[in-house]
Amino acid sequence: MDADHRPGVIRFLIYMIGAAALAGGLAGWVLSSGALSWAENLMMPNWTPSARTLVLSGIIMLQPLAISLWVTQRGGRDGMRSVCSLLILGLIGGFIAWLIVFFGARDVTTTFLANLGGWTYALFVTGLVGRCSSAAGYLLWPVFLWQTLNLALSFEIMRLNSGGGFAGGL
Repeated sequence: MDADHRPGVIRFLIYMIGAAALAGGLAGWVLSSGALSWAENLMMPNWTPSARTLVLSGIIMLQPLAISLWVTQRGGRDGMRSVCSLLILGLIGGFIAWLIVFFGARDVTTTFLANLGGWTYALFVTGLVGRCSSAAGYLLWPVFLWQTLNLALSFEIMRLNSGGGFAGGL
């Protein structure tokens, strides 16, 4: 892609507005469906932030993903630009899938398995996107760290609330 056809400020604003709209829609769904009160009634480890803080921090993670997508499309390596863009879109899709499994299905075991897959995918994407565009890769590290916290938390929530039905009663 030559310099005349790279995404400009307008596409950046569209990505940011789209991420904010998606975040608002997901937060509204979580709050209006009663899923937040369900999550607050789960047994949680004592180091767990409040459920509202977790939802807010997860929603905020969409912004670095949108910026990373724009940076990758604007300045990434030519051969990797499309692949890395699709991988970042996959991270956004994985985040939405996690929310649907946890707050929609309200299943802590499946949520842990989804988080484990999402963490593995986020590790892969962070490394690959970092090779395509170092700035975009750096923007994905907070998302990966949040995913790591989310993985540890979902394991503890599964362990405390599943009644020993998974992996020999972990």
